[in-house]
Amino acid sequence: MNENQSKGRPSKALPLRRVVVATDFSAGGTRAVERAARLVAPGAQVVVVHVLPASLRKDRKCEARAREGLDDAEARVHDAVKGVAVESVLAYGEAFEELLRVAADQERAELIVLGRHGTRRFRNLLLGTTAERLVRHGTFPALIVNLPVRRVYRRLLAAVELPPEGSRRAVELGLRLTGAHLQDRRVVHVRDDLVDRTLRRGGYPERDLIEQQQTLRAEASATLQAWLQTGYPGLQWSVSVPSGDPRAGILAIVEHRQADLLCLGTHARKGLARAFLGSVAEGVLREVTCDVLIAAPVGEGR
Repeated sequence: MNENQSKGRPSKALPLRRVVVATDFSAGGTRAVERAARLVAPGAQVVVVHVLPASLRKDRKCEARAREGLDDAEARVHDAVKGVAVESVLAYGEAFEELLRVAADQERAELIVLGRHGTRRFRNLLLGTTAERLVRHGTFPALIVNLPVRRVYRRLLAAVELPPEGSRRAVELGLRLTGAHLQDRRVVHVRDDLVDRTLRRGGYPERDLIEQQQTLRAEASATLQAWLQTGYPGLQWSVSVPSGDPRAGILAIVEHRQADLLCLGTHARKGLARAFLGSVAEGVLREVTCDVLIAAPVGEGR
């Protein structure tokens, strides 16, 4: 793995002003509420959303239980940070659509926060119906909370495509969610080795292939270093450019570096390219153990 560093002062967190957080009153939903409360400061607005199926619109018992759960979520936010305006919304319909509607109503919310359940079967079901659809749509940045909320984020890992500009929004938002306590600020670009494997099977000389890999990794590292120095002057970064399967590579680095926040950005692409990038992000989301922030470039999907 090739690593370089750009030295400088630590970043300062800029607390969010408008956050929408989804909860289903499970442990995962509670973690999402607790994390959202950690991301705002006095004067901010937090909107807690619970979505029931449209078929339950006239079920008063379900409505009463939901409103009790929302009251508890509001209290958790108030207990965590004072001086925050907290609003609760009970919506009916598709969770994905209702979250986007509420976020749009809040003068363009800066972030949607949602939790994830522990079991693989239910996790895949939840991602398929909510988080993955938020990722595909690309309208609002989304933070998927996996970890118990014990502290601020300390190890930030940004997985970046090339050219890296499509990841700027995700990286900048990730920096806002961290701050002076950050211990590791790392950018990784996993160079897909599919072409390498194809050439190797076709008998391409191994020495030439290794030289080509080294050259391409060096070029990618130089591109990332220049991008970081231009866009984030004065910040210290570690840059890694391994080769391999992007999904597996990202997951391996998350585990090795013990990252607690993974940032994923996408490009404003259409068709097959967009579908491929989405499949990598969704594959990571299904397996990763840390919290994940994903954001498309400004203007994509709008």
